[in-house]
Amino acid sequence: NLSNIGNSTSLNANINIIYSHKFTSKKGRTLTTNFQTGVSQSNSEGYNLSNKTTANVLSTINQYTKSNSDQYNFNLNLSFVEPLWNVKNLLQTSLSARLSNSTSEKDQFNKDPFSSNYNLKDSTYSNNFDNHFYTESLEMSYKHVEKLWNFTLGGKVEPSQTISNTIYGDGTKADVPALYVV
Repeated sequence: NLSNIGNSTSLNANINIIYSHKFTSKKGRTLTTNFQTGVSQSNSEGYNLSNKTTANVLSTINQYTKSNSDQYNFNLNLSFVEPLWNVKNLLQTSLSARLSNSTSEKDQFNKDPFSSNYNLKDSTYSNNFDNHFYTESLEMSYKHVEKLWNFTLGGKVEPSQTISNTIYGDGTKADVPALYVV
C-alpha cells in the first residue's frame, strides 16, 4: 500500500549574446564574441506513506522530503580571424572560458511516532552537493579556402578543473579537491 503526494516548482532562464565585426581596414579580418549565461532553480517537497507486509510483519515508512537545487553557468568565447597573404589563407584564433556551478540540498524526515511532526531527520537519504567546473581553451588553426574545397590544420589546448563537495545527512564529508585535466 503506497501513497505519494508532491509539489515542485522550477525556474529556467538563459541569455545568449553574439557580436560579430568585419573590419573594413583588411578584407577577411573578423572578430566574434559570444557570451552565454543560464540559471535554473528547482524546489520540491513530498510525502511518502508506504505500508509493506511480509511474513505477517507490517513495516511502515512515513516520510517528508524537501529538495532544492540551483545551477548557473557562464561561457565567454572570443574568436579572431586574420587573413595572411590573401583571403584564401586565414589564421583563426579562439579563446574561451566556461564556469558551471551546481548545488543540491535534499533533506528527508521521518514522522515522529509520538506526534504528527516530521522532525526525525533520515541521515541515510539526506545530503548536500556542491560542484564547480571550470574550463579554458585556446585554439589556433590555419585555413586554406578554395571554391570547391577547404583545408584546416590546427590545435587546441583545453585544461579543466572540477571541484566537488558532498555532505551526507550524518555530517560526514566527501570532498573531491580540484581535479585538473589537460
